[in-house]
Amino acid sequence: MDVQQPRQRLSETLLFVLATAAIALATVEISRTKKPELEDGAGRQLGRMVAQVASKYLKDCHLLTFASGPTLLLPFVKELFDKSHASVVVEANSFLAMERMSRQDILKGLWPDSKDTCRGIILDVTMVPAYSLLDILESIDLWLQPNTVVVFVGRMGEEEAALYHETLRNTHHSLYLAVDDDTLRYLKSPRCYLPVCKSVPDWQKSAKSYWRCFYCNKGNQAIKTYGDWSLEHGLPQKVKLFQDQTRDFMGHTFTVVGLSFFPIMDYIPDSNLPGTTITLTDCLDKRILTAVASALNFNYITREPSDGEWGLDQDGNWTGIVGDLQHNKADFSLLLGLVYSRAQVMDYSSIYINDRWVIISLRLQPLTQYLALIKPFTAVVWIGILVSILIVGVILWLFTRAWTWISEEYGPSISSSLLFTWGVLLSSPALNLPVTLTIRMLVLWLGIFSVIVTSAYRSSLIAHLTVRIFPPPINSFQDLVESDGVSWGSEPLYGTEVLFFNSSLDPVIREFYSKLEFDNLDYHMDKVMKGRHAFFNSRTYMRHVIASQYTNSLGFTPLHFSQTQYPTSAGSVWGTRRGAIFTEALTRMRTRLDEMGLFDYWMNDVIATKARQIRKEIKEKEGQLKFDAAGFSGEDTRSEEILSLSHLQGCFYILFIGYIIALFTLTLENCIGYFNKN
Repeated sequence: MDVQQPRQRLSETLLFVLATAAIALATVEISRTKKPELEDGAGRQLGRMVAQVASKYLKDCHLLTFASGPTLLLPFVKELFDKSHASVVVEANSFLAMERMSRQDILKGLWPDSKDTCRGIILDVTMVPAYSLLDILESIDLWLQPNTVVVFVGRMGEEEAALYHETLRNTHHSLYLAVDDDTLRYLKSPRCYLPVCKSVPDWQKSAKSYWRCFYCNKGNQAIKTYGDWSLEHGLPQKVKLFQDQTRDFMGHTFTVVGLSFFPIMDYIPDSNLPGTTITLTDCLDKRILTAVASALNFNYITREPSDGEWGLDQDGNWTGIVGDLQHNKADFSLLLGLVYSRAQVMDYSSIYINDRWVIISLRLQPLTQYLALIKPFTAVVWIGILVSILIVGVILWLFTRAWTWISEEYGPSISSSLLFTWGVLLSSPALNLPVTLTIRMLVLWLGIFSVIVTSAYRSSLIAHLTVRIFPPPINSFQDLVESDGVSWGSEPLYGTEVLFFNSSLDPVIREFYSKLEFDNLDYHMDKVMKGRHAFFNSRTYMRHVIASQYTNSLGFTPLHFSQTQYPTSAGSVWGTRRGAIFTEALTRMRTRLDEMGLFDYWMNDVIATKARQIRKEIKEKEGQLKFDAAGFSGEDTRSEEILSLSHLQGCFYILFIGYIIALFTLTLENCIGYFNKN
């Protein structure tokens, strides 16, 4: 069977090519006819009228003409060829007889694979009923191409069946040129293809034009007419075809679906039933939707998805909001994360919120200052100073011993020499040592060394005492994974967040996800405030939570946002059902609002307004904010740093250690004296 299917598709393609070639040959033969009778015939005039529509409104478009058998529009095709239009005539019966895959293969060669390319379809239904060719439009997925222009040429009275057909449910521009039965009798007659064909009487030389208006009937669909068009004079000059219908929706009511994610989207459900209607409260999406609806003149009904989910793939059938759009249960959605797999089953507007997920942790406290006295120098410098003083002390003792041996005077002991060098380093030397030129030179250079060392030490010590030193904060998954004794968690994840972790190949992200604790917001935030715990959530959402519940009256919060921000989706969009003609209109209006800076302004205002409301309720209920009661004063902004016990605790530690050493020395001396006495 696997071998027979390609053969069958190949044979179908060959038959289709032969049928199309036959029509093309007929086109060439008829185009060679130069008789005046044909030039004035109704078939020629009808073809000229269609050619005028194509030349004026479908210029540089790729055109496909579908006809069942010899078409009356062959002169039209010749005229378009003469004007260098990309136009192809397709034999409809052969095309419909092919399998769907074969049709798509043929269309790939006939039309460029690009949504931005202008496309047009001409259907000649003068010889057959209109419904017989509408299956062609369904087979080429016309409902996914809202900007493709469709022009019918057919019988009077079949315009509603053609224009209201389900296949054209998303076609923005459609036109039906209707010819009455008397004119069709002349057009169908074989004599009309002969040079001796007679002209159609004047009273039959007209065609009515109809178009489908999506929102003219108080926001609903209606068939409108451009009036009668003379076959002799062609397209009326004052008629403007294919006008944009998405600038005014004339009160049309859209069905909008969404889920709560403050501050972007928030609402109050009207009932507890699945898929209930909702009443939007103050949030970013409500402000945007209100402005867009006012500008485009439409109404809307908002509701929840029936299963209360954002959207996950279930073997091709999506759940939640994405599923409602996929199955045309809603026109468009509010806030929705955009990922590649979702974009295959729905359309979407431009990205308007580029939300990122962050790690929230407690601000780390400054490092303790008990080592501030030794922090100005590194260990190598301290060892160098200590060794240098010891060496200079020994050399000073040797010089004084040599002098006393010559002068036979009393000289200091080695301990006195060492204390003298320490005194010079500390700027308080003893003055009772013998003084010679050699010793003076030695003490001079020791003094210079001491001045440099002590000056460097004092300046560095001041900096270490006045500038607080903080440990490195938690800024990434890597920091959490490498930290000892630190836990992390999140609220239950749905939609794009689940897709983000499940599709990631990064070992750090996978390890982070494997140790992620799931619980509610209050549970995690209580653990964060106690320390050694981190919380993973949306930055936009946590801005609101922290501003309203974890900030004191001075605007200080003890919480830290990680510098690394993780995109769980390409961004937030409004999803629309596939092929909808209003997608571009929604994007156009929202882009204008964004360019005016209203999105950022509205977002900040929504967060600030909600925070003031919640903080007011907390004050009325508890008397004061929790962080005011806890004594959080915020970051110190004073210009002067007053040294406290925390700064100078190292000095007291040194004094205490000195007392212990002195006490040990006293005990040792007494013991030695006691044993010597006995």
